[in-house]
Amino acid sequence: MRRYGKNGTHSSETKLVCPDHTMDFAPRIGRLPVRTQWKRVIVESPFGSSDAGEVEKNLTYLRAVMRACLLHGEAPFASHALYSQPGVLKYSNPVERNIGILAGLEWGQAADKTVVYTDRGFSDDMRIGMARAERQQRKIEIRKLKEYKP
Repeated sequence: MRRYGKNGTHSSETKLVCPDHTMDFAPRIGRLPVRTQWKRVIVESPFGSSDAGEVEKNLTYLRAVMRACLLHGEAPFASHALYSQPGVLKYSNPVERNIGILAGLEWGQAADKTVVYTDRGFSDDMRIGMARAERQQRKIEIRKLKEYKP
């Protein structure tokens, strides 16, 4: 069994490093460290629309946002994409949609910050997430994707 030090690495292993960052991506086998250098972020981005094509564009955009967060050394959480999956909650049902919003906001208490991606505009649900972050005194960052083309 391998034993890992406080930073989650084994001294005799070569560290895997993301080329754009100095983060250590060494595999953590067995017991995970209590806290790593990853920052937990709640992602706010547009999602819902009465136009199915817009929803698909929003999901494509969200995937690019999640990738950007991961490559930036962040562990993103986007409840609007997770809870709206088929068989989870029905986004078209106001009660179930509200359950999803409340569950996502609850995760915010464990986050280091809220990141708001605005290339596709602001939605009312994004504003709800930002208001909750302010109430919980969590840092809010407004961002745009560097290479986003609508």
